[in-house]
Amino acid sequence: MNKFFTLAAGAMCAVMATDAEVLLNESFGYNPGSLTSQGTWVVNGSAGSYPINVTEGSLSRAGYQDEPSGNSVKISMDMGKNALQSIFAAPGKDAPAEVYYSALVRVDEFPASLGKPGAIISLTGKNATTGEMGDAITSSEGGGLFVKKGEADGTAVFGISRASSSNGITATYVEWDATEIPVGETALVVVRYKQNPESADDLMELYVNPDDATAQASVTVGADNEVAETLTDLRGIQLCQRSALTSKIAGCTVDELRVASSLDEIFTGGGAPIAVPNVTLSENPLDFGQVYCNIPVERTVRIMADLEGDITVAPGESGQVALSATTISREAAMSEEGAELTITLTAVESRFFSDKITVSTPEMTDKVLLVQWHPVP
Repeated sequence: MNKFFTLAAGAMCAVMATDAEVLLNESFGYNPGSLTSQGTWVVNGSAGSYPINVTEGSLSRAGYQDEPSGNSVKISMDMGKNALQSIFAAPGKDAPAEVYYSALVRVDEFPASLGKPGAIISLTGKNATTGEMGDAITSSEGGGLFVKKGEADGTAVFGISRASSSNGITATYVEWDATEIPVGETALVVVRYKQNPESADDLMELYVNPDDATAQASVTVGADNEVAETLTDLRGIQLCQRSALTSKIAGCTVDELRVASSLDEIFTGGGAPIAVPNVTLSENPLDFGQVYCNIPVERTVRIMADLEGDITVAPGESGQVALSATTISREAAMSEEGAELTITLTAVESRFFSDKITVSTPEMTDKVLLVQWHPVP
């Protein structure tokens, strides 16, 4: 049985900007469906059970995004965790010491009980133990944006904390803004994070509905705050939906996510966005379902691209996944039809029920296509 899906790469939604002070400008101009592997978005850690989805329609706010552009993403209240990150300073490149990030956020609904707060947006850095960072690699996270119910019925408030965890954090670790935003109303939130040399002295600031770059922060987390830092360095930004028995999040719509080196660039954009080499996987993970052992099963992958160099494709360590090629030329991938790659799975009885196919090309963070199956003896 053959199943076709597409790896598409190119200029359509490239989000890095010509001015180095603008690190990310994301309007989510992708087709509705899972955000995983769309644009520069890769998985932080293990893939979750419920994807963060691109939804049709865009949010707007005067002075920031005057007219709707692209689409938006939905942070749902589904059980489990799914964290996606966009890396703006890959390991090996200099990481900024200070960034501002901003987004249009609409709180759509709350669960009956939130439990321990969990960040819906946070910064990411290299893994504290291995120093690695990339698709399907667990990054450090911190500098998060949190949301909870306001005192008035049907309202929400935003908060920040240096600490962040996939299991939520202690409620007192979050410093909350007093502005109560009606549920269903779009808010502009801006967060500043500055790394300082000592432990527990990184600076954070929160701006809620600022009119322009002259606005003053409404919440500040400074050296007098004793909350530990969980972020190693500033290299990426994460969208996260997490819901467990002890920690649940609100259902939110997020749009027009920006990362820059100053508040002025947050509002001006600094420079026109340009395309960056990129590979988009239309289906990830790829599930073969139940397969009989020792009987090969094939899937054909079509790769279309707008790249700077050739594409390298490599299977993982299961020994059960074979590829028809390990290199795809730039010319073939950029042709009108794209290039085809056949993936052959020959399942055996072993401890492996999945494999990771790594897709690499110059100037792009490696993408990982998760292949999974259920062997039948």
